[in-house]
Amino acid sequence: MCNKFRLLTAGEIECRVAQSGKSSKGAWCQILIYKDARVDQKLLDEVIGPMNWKNSYEFINEQLYCTVSIWDSEKKEWISKQNVGTESNTEKEKGQASDAFKRACFNWGLGRELYTAPKDVYITLKEGEYNEKDGKIYPRIRFDVSEIGYNDERQINRLVIVDPKGEVRYTFDSSQKATAKKVATKKVVADSKPVYTADNGKTMTEGDATWETAAKSVAEGKTCNDGTPIAIWLTEFYHLPKEATTRFLARVSELTKAA
Repeated sequence: MCNKFRLLTAGEIECRVAQSGKSSKGAWCQILIYKDARVDQKLLDEVIGPMNWKNSYEFINEQLYCTVSIWDSEKKEWISKQNVGTESNTEKEKGQASDAFKRACFNWGLGRELYTAPKDVYITLKEGEYNEKDGKIYPRIRFDVSEIGYNDERQINRLVIVDPKGEVRYTFDSSQKATAKKVATKKVVADSKPVYTADNGKTMTEGDATWETAAKSVAEGKTCNDGTPIAIWLTEFYHLPKEATTRFLARVSELTKAA
């Protein structure tokens, strides 16, 4: 049995807000990308055939597990993979069943490329795009994936997220990162690393202790004391230009992969 599921298209990927907050620079939110159970069903029907797969559920230690089985025409038997689901914040049982199914499908490789998405997808919110109550930020705007690209290893190398008006609010492009790394290397050889000055007069040089500590903190998912994402704080506090931010996020990606 050799069933290689195709990679997800932009239209099959959705966005949801993982967390949100507000700093002295304004409101922000972190975005996660995901697929829903209908996409998994569509891919199974498309690649395996609607009559050649099935799913079942069972409780193990009071937790709901889903088993997704695919018919192996060579071995003449069902091959199964199983995973457990977690409850959702809305429909408890339905959400748990759906999550278990999606996780079992991940075991088969459906949408596994989503695990390679950048973790630092932060979007600055504009006035009117959120509600604020008791010091908390509640985004009320939807974001969509407009472009998605992959490398030969089935890893995400391009991601573009837009708002309902089609305005680009986030872009990730590893090819730009590669170019940026080469430029940075040349600067190191010439002993002319860029130096950035913060609002309080402190300076930071690319690759120094402050730079590396911030990159490591972002890779570990840490935030500032006021909840502001470190990537946003570093960009705004030190006024990093776009190319420097790209190099910083490239360093974060390196540390994340090495962890």
